[in-house]
Amino acid sequence: MKYSNFCKKIFSWFYRKDKILMLIIFAGIAVRIFYLGYTDYNVRSNDADGHIDYIKYIAERFSIPRGEECWECHQMPLYYLFAGFFYRFFQIIGMVQLNFVLQCLSLAFFAVFLFFGVKTLKLIIKEKTYLRVATLILFFWPGGIINSIKISNDSLFYALWAACFYFLVKWIKEGKQKNFYIASIIVLLSLFAKTSGLILVVLVMLALSLKVFLEMSGSGKYFSKIFSNIISYRREIAALFLISFLGLAAISYKNFFHFEKIGEPTQNRSFFERTVKNDSLNSALKVGNNVSNYLRFDVGMFNKKVFTSPWIDSGGRQYFWNYLLKTSLFGEFDTDSYDKNGSPWPWADYINGLALVLFFTVIFGAIFLLFKNLFYLFKDNGNAALPLFILFSLFIPLAVLIFYRIRAPYACNNDFRFILPVIVPLSFIYVEWSKFWNEKWTPIKNLFISLIILMAISSLMFFISISGLFQI
Repeated sequence: MKYSNFCKKIFSWFYRKDKILMLIIFAGIAVRIFYLGYTDYNVRSNDADGHIDYIKYIAERFSIPRGEECWECHQMPLYYLFAGFFYRFFQIIGMVQLNFVLQCLSLAFFAVFLFFGVKTLKLIIKEKTYLRVATLILFFWPGGIINSIKISNDSLFYALWAACFYFLVKWIKEGKQKNFYIASIIVLLSLFAKTSGLILVVLVMLALSLKVFLEMSGSGKYFSKIFSNIISYRREIAALFLISFLGLAAISYKNFFHFEKIGEPTQNRSFFERTVKNDSLNSALKVGNNVSNYLRFDVGMFNKKVFTSPWIDSGGRQYFWNYLLKTSLFGEFDTDSYDKNGSPWPWADYINGLALVLFFTVIFGAIFLLFKNLFYLFKDNGNAALPLFILFSLFIPLAVLIFYRIRAPYACNNDFRFILPVIVPLSFIYVEWSKFWNEKWTPIKNLFISLIILMAISSLMFFISISGLFQI
């Protein structure tokens, strides 16, 4: 009887929800579980063994290693403490496939990312159709499936990024202080998880600046209004300074006082070198660092070779935007050595072509929304704060990634996985651009929606086909 009542409650809950949206969510989770089922830990991964060495060090020695104890030991420790606990626990109970356990942990963290991603989209997109389209992008963009089971500190960072973004959006919309404080705590955790958490510090600063400068009311001079707003947000400003100080102190400790290159002194190594270890990368990964490498998008090269690689130029690694888009689809996943008999190439070709169209669509949409909301600043400051925050939540990580590639011009430093959570603001931009065309010319809006449906279907079929279980 209890089981029957439980089933009725579940069915009743599902019936009250948007059933198409729930189907998208369940299918998106299911394809990741399916992908996990046939993908070993070191397939389409990034330095998985280096991350495992760090995890095993903590699990076996109960201490945090110095920066040069292993390839990934320079990383901030929060993820590895979590993973080390799980590794040790399942080791004690006799689990043999411990790397699989770590993949499951990554999938669990990625599920948190998806959860907060959907919650954010529901906050900013009210129309059912557009919410479904945005959720399709979030759940079925192929790079999001590939990265969901990688053993890496990225998985925890994605979860923290999405949670922080959600609470910042909620704070901008509702103005409740508790949302800002929750976001601040999450930022601090992100700094303990990965140095890239500094991006979230900038996003918090952006959100706070928009609230201070764009929500001025009452009479008086402009500067007096700004000063008044700064005073009214003094607690939030103090919280931002506190979490920034604590996070930077932890990063500095890990990268200076807790960093030792075995066998040689490291005092002459810069903070950047200690943080990203660019001086230890293979020189064959080096790419051009001219203006053309960042401004040019080679459409011919993008269409000619479906997959990319950080080792060869034919996949587009020399051009920032080529490599960024390619790695957003398949990571650094090159199948030149695959047997093409019954291979996934046809579905990858479809994904490649659709992505190219969607890439330019989003660029035009982002430019349009930017100018639209800058124009609205002169009419109604408050209404422009949220869309501007979402837009710059895309622009700022992109700018950071460009800086990273300029500072350390290696192909692997151009990987989309470093800024994967921008899929959330990208989804919003895409549907907002679709809404614009709904008002101007409906067939264009229908085309935009159809492209995303085709992308989701192609992505699903791609991951079924590379499993080798079915010939599609």
